[in-house]
Amino acid sequence: MLGASNLDELLAERERVNQRLHEIIDRATDPWGIKVTGVEVKHVELPEGMQRAIAKQAEAERMRRAKIILAEGEYQAAQKLKEAGEILKADPIALRYLETLAETAKEKNTTVVMTGVQDIVSDSKDIYLIDNGHKMMGSIVGTGCMAASVICSFAAVEKDYAFAATSALVCFGIVGELAAKSSKGPGTYKEAFYDEAFSLNREKIIELQKYRRL
Repeated sequence: MLGASNLDELLAERERVNQRLHEIIDRATDPWGIKVTGVEVKHVELPEGMQRAIAKQAEAERMRRAKIILAEGEYQAAQKLKEAGEILKADPIALRYLETLAETAKEKNTTVVMTGVQDIVSDSKDIYLIDNGHKMMGSIVGTGCMAASVICSFAAVEKDYAFAATSALVCFGIVGELAAKSSKGPGTYKEAFYDEAFSLNREKIIELQKYRRL
């Protein structure tokens, strides 16, 4: 009976195998007046050669599933890049940057941030496009270091690093926009930037945030 069953059946349908064994043994012992009340398969000895074959089969199954997961991930990434391309109006340079970001994030299993006229954040799952900010931010020496510090502060309290970086850049960009409205030029912009950062609140963020998740 056991020899006629494959290993998957023994593991997944043990109750059915037990019942079938019970019927066979009970039928065989009935002429002797012996009543079998229950049979249960407790342990099955497998030849060494079969153990190796099962191990190879399991490894092949793991590889098959891994390839399926990888293929699904590639498909999802391609869809996100396609959506991003439509938003970026198919600019070849921007698309190339975006593709490189997505590939790097996936390969290194990390979060990658690219700042510019439009900020881009990517990890192995998502792509975020941030439109907050102002051209005057480039007139301040050290804004890149400040942005990095803000991102690290957000990442300290948010375990989703891609979302943390996105939130940080949204807030940083809003501050830049507000500072541009309240300053007269590069000389006063830096002071206004610090003042707006100090007074930034939840209401302003909700009102002025401009980002998309792909």
